[in-house]
Amino acid sequence: MVLLIGACSKEKEILGTYQAVPDSPPRFAGLLVELKKGGEGIRRIKNGEALAFQWVIKGGEIRIHTRYGGIIVARPKGDLYEVIFPGPQIVYFKKIK
Repeated sequence: MVLLIGACSKEKEILGTYQAVPDSPPRFAGLLVELKKGGEGIRRIKNGEALAFQWVIKGGEIRIHTRYGGIIVARPKGDLYEVIFPGPQIVYFKKIK
């Protein structure tokens, strides 16, 4: 029961909209990620395209499940989240609302 309460409060802290910081690789410029209740999420890119995804919190990290079966991990780094994409390309996201 205590673990469930802890997980719920952590989810409430994480809910919101995140934006790639300005010095991210160009292909990630303007990328927005919205984390909603119940593990629902939406990725939005410059041209208005939106893509739904599922997410969970595990060990303090946000794990985003892609539509192709992969998992993208966002690790907390101060007030940012670090995501390492293939390449490797490192993108930092900051909560904007």
